[in-house]
Amino acid sequence: EQVVDQLNNITIVVNSESSFLMAQPIDQNSNSIIIGAKFERDSGGESVSNTTRSAAVNSNISIAALIDEATLTGVTSLNMFIVDKPKMYETINNSSDNRTLASSVVIAAVQPSSASSGINIALYFKVLTEYIPTVNARYHCSYYDTNNFRWSESGCSTPLYNSIFSRYECNCNHLTTFALTWSRAESLGTESTILTEMSTLTSSGSTSVSSTYASTIESATSTVSTATTASISSVTSAVVSDTS
Repeated sequence: EQVVDQLNNITIVVNSESSFLMAQPIDQNSNSIIIGAKFERDSGGESVSNTTRSAAVNSNISIAALIDEATLTGVTSLNMFIVDKPKMYETINNSSDNRTLASSVVIAAVQPSSASSGINIALYFKVLTEYIPTVNARYHCSYYDTNNFRWSESGCSTPLYNSIFSRYECNCNHLTTFALTWSRAESLGTESTILTEMSTLTSSGSTSVSSTYASTIESATSTVSTATTASISSVTSAVVSDTS
């Protein structure tokens, strides 16, 4: 994270099948401004501008991080590093909240670093095959807290599931290292919990739950007294990839 944060007065684009690194100047007077990056497994990554944002969001990406253009005032450079297979992040959570990695990782920073305050970033995460939970899980839009060595959700919204692209989407109000994480859902005993998990983003970005699903879920929750374990597809063997 510190390396990405310190990239300044330089233009870099390094793309591979396992990671994507960019440090791009921001020309506030240009019609096309770099606002983020995206990555697709087995294909690689690329930078995203305000003119290509829609195409990026409406594609089968593994992960993307896109900054609200209106919050880039004063920013001279945008730096991002996406790690597709983040083995080093699998065991860095030093807390009892049992957050487990579910996605690729993205590190985002701007120059000057003082301009990072108040920046809004939209995040798009697909659950990686090797990280699919084998238990009933609740997902979190997380950043890595380097002071406490743990995943945290402070300043980030609850991730909403986009059924069109089979991914989770959320927003955060600061820049750092981000990932989708999950924790075990101990109980399905409340309707609100299940409704949150079943929330679906429509193509316009709004959240909706059909009345049919809502009534079905409400009926089901009234009979559930203990936590159930979901039978999800077996986890594939993780491919070790060192990216430094």
